[in-house]
Amino acid sequence: MAMITISDFTKAASVGDLDTLKEGIDTFKNIDALDQDNQTALGKAVLAGQLDAAQMLLNAKASSKVKLTDDKTIIQWAREQKDNEIAFLILLYNYMDRIAYTTNIWEKTLKSFKRPDECRYCDICSGKIQEEDSLALDLDEVFESVPYTERLYQQCLALKAPQFSNKNKKEILDYVKEQIKNNNKSDCYVICNNCIARFFQNIVYGNCQEDLVETVNEIMDTADGQEQ
Repeated sequence: MAMITISDFTKAASVGDLDTLKEGIDTFKNIDALDQDNQTALGKAVLAGQLDAAQMLLNAKASSKVKLTDDKTIIQWAREQKDNEIAFLILLYNYMDRIAYTTNIWEKTLKSFKRPDECRYCDICSGKIQEEDSLALDLDEVFESVPYTERLYQQCLALKAPQFSNKNKKEILDYVKEQIKNNNKSDCYVICNNCIARFFQNIVYGNCQEDLVETVNEIMDTADGQEQ
């Protein structure tokens, strides 16, 4: 029997051939490998509207942060869609992963506290936060937010610091981002719900906030019921 190739794998995603897709998932160490069209299997499933194939790949931890078009990743594409089942599925998996990631960060944070009265602060507004009132975003996501980067840019201009002189907006933001990367131990921000609503609504929820939250709550309630 011939060994499945990356091209076979991505083609299976584009036509909804779930048997071949499963074989590829079981065979390849990297299911986000690019084919001759510079697409991953998940990208091909998205472009072809293959919902079941997309779900199988998301279950197997296929990345939604790879390029779908020249200027958009799969998750960026999903955020722009309305009434699109595959986009909703991608946002749902991304949101659930984010919740799990946030929980993991909080577990590490609580272990690092030296005193019982210590608390964590929002990385945007510096207000006190609890786990249930926060979400984690990685640095690239933070700098995708137009409302936040515009505020940051204006703050930099107001400083009138020499490192910002004779630089355009992109250069200033790139400089700030690089400084954060070089000086932070973590490559993520933990952000309060108020700042999420103000600056990162689209990054987290796309056009599906109510449906996403409702679906995740249903999934969690079902899981809690099965554990009891």
